[in-house]
Amino acid sequence: MSQIIPKEELIHIRSHEVQEIINRPPESLLIWGVPMLLFVFIGFLGIASFIRYPDMQQAKALISTNPPPVRVFARSAGALSLLVAEGQKVKAGQALGYIQNPAQWQKVQALIRLLESDTFDEVQFILEEGNFEQGLGELQTYYEALLQICKERQFAKDYPINTYNRQSLEAMLSQKKQTRQNLQEKYQLDRSIFEQARKSYLIDSVLYTKKVKSTLEQYQSKSEYLRQQQSLKNSEAALLAHIEQVQDMKGRVGELNLRQGEESQKLSLALGQAYRNLQSQIALWQSRYALISPTKGKVNLLSYWADNQYITGEQA
Repeated sequence: MSQIIPKEELIHIRSHEVQEIINRPPESLLIWGVPMLLFVFIGFLGIASFIRYPDMQQAKALISTNPPPVRVFARSAGALSLLVAEGQKVKAGQALGYIQNPAQWQKVQALIRLLESDTFDEVQFILEEGNFEQGLGELQTYYEALLQICKERQFAKDYPINTYNRQSLEAMLSQKKQTRQNLQEKYQLDRSIFEQARKSYLIDSVLYTKKVKSTLEQYQSKSEYLRQQQSLKNSEAALLAHIEQVQDMKGRVGELNLRQGEESQKLSLALGQAYRNLQSQIALWQSRYALISPTKGKVNLLSYWADNQYITGEQA
């Protein structure tokens, strides 16, 4: 419900005396209010001057990156040769530098490339011999051992053991095939003649008992039978000897082939062992002297490193 104010009261509220009272602030507030605020402000400043707060707080913090930084340490003491510069981007497995040693870095890297081809080429390895006659340091002995095996395998391929004997035996076996055929034909012919002589002898023997054949004719028939019998035995013995000789020659050829296979397998095993020995020694050499980046990123030298600077083992 709204309230109706009389006209006389409205005139009274808007009078000059009332407006003066409303617009004039209290004198006590003006007299004491500002000094009080100033006093309070000065008091805060005074208290603040006695209470000290540290300008720096000490705390442990770990700053990392993605991927996190990786330290690379020198495993041996010696003069350093750097292959990268500060801030340079590198790939995983890239060489950052190496400790100078009797083995020349460039020759070892060339040898690694030669060994890490998809298929190990023995001929190419032998042809590169002149580049590795020296300069491999502690790897030289293992390199020469592998080189020697490669040469022996290549020689065995070019000049197989007992090649002349084996080829001679194989040529003789080829000739023996025709000889065997001739002996078999002669044996069959002698057997046929023998059977004919045996039948004639049997017939003559019957006729002799019946007094149709004379003693001389009987003797001649028997002699022919015995002669053909001996001829058949000789043909059979010659054929059997020939077969035995062929079997012996085949055995000798098989033995030579077996010996050659064993020698080839022996050289293959020796080659694999020498290859693995050289690879393991190269890996050991790299762990001692090479500084290899384990991941990709940027190079950050934690201390001053320069070419030919002497560093101690385990120095980052």
